[in-house]
Amino acid sequence: MNTIVANDRPLGSKSHHIMMVDDDPDDIFAVKRGFLKSRLNVQFSAVLDGESFFDFLFKEPNPRPDLILLDINMPKMNGFEVLERLRANENWDDIPVTILSTSASNEDRDKGLKLGATDFVSKFSTYAELEDWVKKIEADLESAA
Repeated sequence: MNTIVANDRPLGSKSHHIMMVDDDPDDIFAVKRGFLKSRLNVQFSAVLDGESFFDFLFKEPNPRPDLILLDINMPKMNGFEVLERLRANENWDDIPVTILSTSASNEDRDKGLKLGATDFVSKFSTYAELEDWVKKIEADLESAA
């Protein structure tokens, strides 16, 4: 299993587990870096494909994600397949999923939302855009806590 795990600074009152499923290590690094600057207590985990994601979910004692960041175009199992399988399992069907993709296609957005994604975000072209998005995620996680 290809897993990247980082337990980051305990700054907030509640720990939030963010799981990223993306086959691009550079994208994982950038998003992880964005959350390192977060004021929240974040545990960030990442896997490089959909099969490894489900291996992670089934393996004890891995923490249940509070948020899943999901790429669409991946080997072995694409993001839509991951989302369908996730939503079909009552143990995980309530976990918020943000599709984070290079696609800006309305067709991909509509398909992702129809399959149960809570949000669809095109990948960021600047680090400032990523930082702004992380602040939005912080607010969403804090309000859900």
